[in-house]
This record gives sequence, C-alpha cells and structure tokens, in this order.
Amino acid sequence: MRDFIQFYIYKILSCVYRIFWIFPMRDKIVVDSFGGRGYCDNPKAIVEEVRKADPKIDICWIVRSKDTYLPDGIRSVKRHTLHEMYEYATAKIWINNSRLSLYLRKRKNQIYIETWHGSFPIKMIGKSAKSSNRCSEERVKLDSKYADYMISNGSFCTSVYRNDFEYEGEILEVGSPRLDILFYKNAEKDNSIRQMLNIPENVKVALYAPTFRDNNRDDVYDIDYEQLNDALKNKFGGSWCIIVRFHPKMVEYANKISYSETLKNGSNVADIYDLFGITDVLISDYSSTSLEFALLEKPVFLYTKDLSEYQKNRGLYYRIEELPFPFAKSNVELVDLVSKFSENDYKSKLKLFMEEYGCVENGQASCAVSKVLIDAMK
Repeated sequence: MRDFIQFYIYKILSCVYRIFWIFPMRDKIVVDSFGGRGYCDNPKAIVEEVRKADPKIDICWIVRSKDTYLPDGIRSVKRHTLHEMYEYATAKIWINNSRLSLYLRKRKNQIYIETWHGSFPIKMIGKSAKSSNRCSEERVKLDSKYADYMISNGSFCTSVYRNDFEYEGEILEVGSPRLDILFYKNAEKDNSIRQMLNIPENVKVALYAPTFRDNNRDDVYDIDYEQLNDALKNKFGGSWCIIVRFHPKMVEYANKISYSETLKNGSNVADIYDLFGITDVLISDYSSTSLEFALLEKPVFLYTKDLSEYQKNRGLYYRIEELPFPFAKSNVELVDLVSKFSENDYKSKLKLFMEEYGCVENGQASCAVSKVLIDAMK
C-alpha cells in the first residue's frame, strides 16, 4: 500500500515539475550522487575532470543537507524542493549515479548520463534483484528510458546493463571514473585521511566495507575486530588498525560500535575511494567494492555469514566460489583464512577472473567520459 501511495504522489509531482519547462535551458550540469548524500563516487570524478577543462562551467550539486561539503565553484541545491525542479528542468546535462526521482521528465535536447555506482556487479540488480518493489521497478524503467549514456568497465558489466536494466542506449565501455584514483598514488590525500582518522603513518590498515541488507538484518556485521587484528599482525606483521565503513544506506549501524585506537569509524568519509589509498587489506561481502579494491592487487577477504539467505533473497551473479577471494561464514573461518592466505594463488585467480570479466579499467575513464560530456555541451 505504501508503494502504491508513493507512486501516485510522484505522478502528481511530475505535473508540478513540468511547469518549470516554461524556462529556457542553460549550459549547466545538475549532479546527484546517492540521492544527495555527498560529494563522491563517479559523479565527483567526472565533474573534477570537466572543471579542469572548463573551470567556469555552471555545476549544481543536489544535497540533502546544506552543510554538505562541496568545492568552491559548485552550487548546492536542496533535494526534493522547487529549486531542485527548476535546476533539473533548465539544465543541459544531468549526471546521476543511482536513480532519478520519479517525478522528473526529460526535455528535448537534454542529456542524461547514468553512471551507476557498482562497477563490478556481484549482487543482482534491476529486474534480476528479487527484492525489488513497484517504485524501484518504475525508477529502473525511467532511467533506462531517459539515459543517453551509461558507463561500463567491461563486457560482463555491459551485459548486465542490457539485460537487467533493459537499457538500449549507448554504453561507454571505458572504465569507472571513480576508480581512476586507484591508478595514481596521492600522498597528500592519504596523509589527510590518516590525520582525519588519527591513524599513524607506520600503522597498517584493514578496511571493513560491507553492503546493505534488504531485510535490515544487522547481526551479519558481527566481526570480532580484536581477533581479526591479531590475525593480521600474525600473518602480515606490524601494527594494524581497522576502519569500519558502512554502505550509505546503513550508516546508522556505525553508531552501534565502540571505537578505539585500533578501530576507526570511516562511515563519515563521503567517498570510500579516499580510504583505498591507505588500505592494505579489505574485508567485504557481496559488494562490488571487493573487485574494485582488487585492482590494487592487495588481499581481499569476504565475510558472508548470511550467504544462503542472501542468495535466496537477493541473488548473486556468481557462485561465491567463482570469485577470486577467500570467503568465511564465521569469525573462526575468517581468522583461519587470513592465516592461510597465499599471495601467489590469490593474484593468479584474480588475473584469470579479470580476463574472463573483460575488465577495461586503466585509469582514464574520467577523461573519456568528460570529453563526451563537454562535446555534448558544445
């Protein structure tokens, strides 16, 4: 019933939205990342490249809070307001990494770039996702109808967009803009992140970054951080610190953890890729983050306590055994996997997986996408 009411509210809002079509379009870009949650992800990488080419270009960023950090020269626009409607209705280009609001309608000659936010599909999305509802299905249809471009990092990703988003438009198979950062070391950025989280330079870092659960189950994040820290010390040597970084949909879980000198809260860092530069080991689950981080050829472990339930309720594109990562269903298994980790075996499996996936990541995606965008603006 709730989905039914919400769906028809959006129908009414779309009529209000069309009123703003009386205003002429302007050469500007409207950007939304994760429904206004922050300055991050693929849109951030694209916009930064665009601004290198044209620092004066008018860019407005959709935000949930006026306190959201944005670089100088980028305007903030509050989400779900008449101001947002005006900006969308009069912008030449839209960039979004999630889904458009259902009330939006694209005008003739407007251009929409759907970047999506999962570079390597592992958990099922679109029509294959078993947990979808009417609103999410309608938003998939709307995006597929309006998008002029989608961005892919390989042949498998492209096939998922074609099949599960039923997208028939142009796909830029150039890589993921947000992953370009992995190909270029940024010592200044790394130092600022360490200072922000109070992590000494000589301390190694493990990042725990799980995805959300559609059923809101939270006992699946019960990693024993002390045991894990000891296992990392015994296997890789040195002093270790663990950063916990939850998915944007579940940041409230971050407040349930007691942090310390060896356990840090990374959920307030807007862009997870800023954490990758200081991370030595990643622990994840069904998130595409695992394969993204693996581009650095550093160790990845999966903690999949609810594997059977997740496969049943959401679904995975791969059997967990087909991924190049060791996976555990308990803390005991996780510690055992760390102690038995073989770098040579890991890199061999990873290389084979990326070849079969058809991965094209090379650190130049932002440049390629921004060129398309700038040409379209002209």
